[in-house]
Amino acid sequence: MAEAVQRIYFCLLLLTSITQGFQDIKVFHDKIKEAVVGQNVTLPCLAKNKTGFQIISTEWSKKDKITTKLALYVQDLGISRFRPNVNIQIQKNDSDKLVGSYLQLQEVDKSDSGVYICGITAFPQGSIRRETELKVKDVPKVMCDMNSTFAVNDGENVTIHCTPLSGAQYRWTQVLLQRRLNLM
Repeated sequence: MAEAVQRIYFCLLLLTSITQGFQDIKVFHDKIKEAVVGQNVTLPCLAKNKTGFQIISTEWSKKDKITTKLALYVQDLGISRFRPNVNIQIQKNDSDKLVGSYLQLQEVDKSDSGVYICGITAFPQGSIRRETELKVKDVPKVMCDMNSTFAVNDGENVTIHCTPLSGAQYRWTQVLLQRRLNLM
């Protein structure tokens, strides 16, 4: 009986030390990232430099109805990309020690919206996962009754009527052109 209690105590102690190890590793990532259709997006996943652990691999996936693997980096084996519009950029510290990666998405569209999962496999801690929600919005548009450039003489008034679409915000700027005379 005492031996069984001792095993349970040892298992609980081991579980506690593993859990505390995970809490000691801080991972920098964006919880939410917003982008506009056509933009290039970079999602970070970087472990805070801590002694006593070594990152073996870093992996990115997207969570939809099923989880789709996007890119993987394994030390000594290199990078594997599973989608054409993604890239993974590896980040190392000054000691050339792997600290994480960036997922780069090229020219995003609305279908790229969703939850992205960064997985870091470290020794001796094991797997660490963090999630980033990417929200891709349409390009804001403003419709005006003047669709081209036109000249206005000094002192003339101009009225242009515009309507923002899909919640777009805009501001007007005025560019003054000055004519320079070069006298010789």
